[in-house]
Amino acid sequence: PDNTQWQRDVSIGLERVGDRRNAAGDRAAALAAYEEALAIRRTLVRRDPDNIEWQRDVSISLIKVGDMRAATGDRSTALAAYEEALAIRRTLARRDPDNTDWQRDVSVSLERVGDMRAATGDRAAALAAYEESLAVARTLARRDSSNVQSQTDLVVSLYNLSSVASDAAARRAALSEALDIVRRLDGSGQLHVDQRGWIAAIEGELAKLPAP
Repeated sequence: PDNTQWQRDVSIGLERVGDRRNAAGDRAAALAAYEEALAIRRTLVRRDPDNIEWQRDVSISLIKVGDMRAATGDRSTALAAYEEALAIRRTLARRDPDNTDWQRDVSVSLERVGDMRAATGDRAAALAAYEESLAVARTLARRDSSNVQSQTDLVVSLYNLSSVASDAAARRAALSEALDIVRRLDGSGQLHVDQRGWIAAIEGELAKLPAP
């Protein structure tokens, strides 16, 4: 029990079990595995609060627990998990502002928070989260315009923002920018096959808006 590496290995194994259970549609079993992994990771962090890797591990577990809670309709618990993950990730990103992975972690957590706020009808809070996530996603996309993940992250942020934007002009601007990026990626053969449906989805949302 004193071997922290073995403890972390157990948490990684539990996380993988959770992923498999989730893929098989067994959300209850997935949640149980994720929560057990989270408990181990919290214990490790209490032993060494300065261990950055362990801090990030906790945030990953919180996101997975939040996803399972959200999938089963437990929005309040999901939101609490996402917000705790966001707090951890903000701290890590402040320690190393040049670490693009940690900056992306912040953006992803903000998207989850925004999703839950939108789902509970708090559009103002959802908009604030999406706007902050979009600012991070833009920065990362500008740093490396050839990074496809950064570009598709930007598309997701723009699309989410459009869902809670206050007026049609703002929605149109966000969706149009997202569509331009997706078309460019598709034209260069960089859009994943699973993402090609995004073009029609965005075009469909644009078609719902009143003519400018």
